[in-house]
Amino acid sequence: MPTNITGQAPTQFLISTIQSGTVSALQTVTDTNSPFYGYPKTFRADFAVDSQPHSDPTTREPLMYDALDIEIGDWLGQSTGKAYKVVAIIVNDPNDPSYDPDQPDALLGPNNITLEIEDVDLYILKSDTSQSGSNYPDENQAGVIFETDEEGMPILSNIMQLSSLFPNLTYWTQDIQSRFEFMYVDVEGVPTDVDNDKAVASNTVGNNASTGLAIEHTPFADSKVTLKINGLEASYGMSKDFYFSNDGGLTARAMADIEAGDELFWNGTNAGYDLEPSDDIDIDYEAASTDL
Repeated sequence: MPTNITGQAPTQFLISTIQSGTVSALQTVTDTNSPFYGYPKTFRADFAVDSQPHSDPTTREPLMYDALDIEIGDWLGQSTGKAYKVVAIIVNDPNDPSYDPDQPDALLGPNNITLEIEDVDLYILKSDTSQSGSNYPDENQAGVIFETDEEGMPILSNIMQLSSLFPNLTYWTQDIQSRFEFMYVDVEGVPTDVDNDKAVASNTVGNNASTGLAIEHTPFADSKVTLKINGLEASYGMSKDFYFSNDGGLTARAMADIEAGDELFWNGTNAGYDLEPSDDIDIDYEAASTDL
């Protein structure tokens, strides 16, 4: 939980700079129907983080915030007005089962951290005035990693104390505020029936069988996706009845990561039956009101 929400701790507001040459694209847009197919969505970057002194002795490190206080869900704001969400803290520890020797060593310490950051809704990409769709974060520029409140709005209450460190302070903080207002005003989850009454083109056979069906919209706010076969709800997971995949069925998307264009795969052996063209298939979920 962000430190500020309870009102019992000072606002966390960390000056953070992406180190030169460390930005690389990780996830890209996988929806082949999107005009932004193949463009980057998330980036890996190494950050140098200044410690933030305060006067509260009850925080994780008494009287101080540093890089070890950064959490998934925090945001990076840059002086160009760009804002990225922290979606992962990259460790790449040789003792971790997910260790990838082909990846560069990750940083994790009081003043250095390696993060995966996301251009949420491709807002930065779509807003690029060069018309080239560039959404890479800026290197070697002081920015801030900040928290959001319970309504998802940025908490920038300490920024005036840091005004001498940032150029054009008023302009870029207003850009960030406007970016969040765009995200959260008049956008809600709406039940969708566009993915109901589907049918497979031919019988599926056994597990990991392609149905040829794809989800049409990215579910709103990582909400649940349910599948009903002739009115009966199926169980989600690669070891259960069905799953969505973006790599031809080799791996299953986590429920919260399902995106528009992901394909539906059916596990007939697990479920006890295969699908036929006569089956009524309903994919139920909420889509963003702006998508419908």
